[in-house]
Amino acid sequence: MDKNLRLLYVDDDHTQQWVMMSRFRGLFDITVASSGHEALKLMEHPEAFDVVVSDYNMPGMDGLEFLDEASQRQPDAIRILVSGNMDAALTSKALSADYVSRVLDKAWHKDCLKQAVIEELTQRLQICD
Repeated sequence: MDKNLRLLYVDDDHTQQWVMMSRFRGLFDITVASSGHEALKLMEHPEAFDVVVSDYNMPGMDGLEFLDEASQRQPDAIRILVSGNMDAALTSKALSADYVSRVLDKAWHKDCLKQAVIEELTQRLQICD
């Protein structure tokens, strides 16, 4: 691959944005947004992002609501929901939504997100074959 995947990270916590930028610099071309509404504006171009990662707990629009809207704007993007308070009910609700590709605990290791993206890309390539 000649270029990095374009990743949008949505989280109202600026410390988490910084952590994301520092952990994944060089692996993804990262853009951050502080809210679902801000992120949707960034997604106005139909192919703006390959991967969209959103925190669940955000004011105004939670991560599931945002990913639902994001799926309508960029249906081919991989969409991952993260939360520091992941429980069985939220995991089940998110995984039953056809607009969420993966659910991860926010305390991920760098390789966990990378592996999730690789697995999603591999699965999509197999479907296309």
